[in-house]
Amino acid sequence: MRIKETKQGKTLAVELSGDLDESTEKAFAKLVVPPGTDSVTFDLTGLRKINSIGIRHFINVLGRIASKSALQLVNCPATYVDYCNLLTKTLHAELVESFEIPYACDACQFESRPMFERSMITDGQSPQKMSCLKCGADAQPSVDLTRYLEFLSLS
Repeated sequence: MRIKETKQGKTLAVELSGDLDESTEKAFAKLVVPPGTDSVTFDLTGLRKINSIGIRHFINVLGRIASKSALQLVNCPATYVDYCNLLTKTLHAELVESFEIPYACDACQFESRPMFERSMITDGQSPQKMSCLKCGADAQPSVDLTRYLEFLSLS
C-alpha cells in the first residue's frame, strides 16, 4: 500500500494505491492529519485488491480521522462499494462521493467501470444507457443496480 498525502489549505488529499490488505496497517500508522485540517479526502482510484483485514484497518483509520476532520471518499472501486453494502455505517458509506458501476456490452463482451458521482444517481438508478467504449453498442449495468446502489439509501 502506498499513501500519498497532499495538503491544500485546510484540506488533506490522501491517495491510496496498491492492495488494501493485511500489509496496510503499517502504512496507515504513518498517516497523520496535520493540526488545522478541516477535511480529509481519500482518493481510492489506485486500489487494486481489497480484503476484509485491509477493510478493518481502513475502518480504524476512518474512525480516528472522523473524530477530528470531515471526511470524503472519492473514486471508489466496485469492490469497495461491495464492502459498503455489507458494512454501511462502519465504512462511512455516507461519505462516498464517487464510485464505479460495472457495465458490460452484449455485442462484444467488453466490460468497463465508469465512475459516477453520487449526484448523478436518481431514484437508486444510474443512467441506464451507455455506449460501449470498444464497439459503440449499448452497454448495460452488469450488476443489479437496486442492490449495488443500496448503500446510497442506507447512508
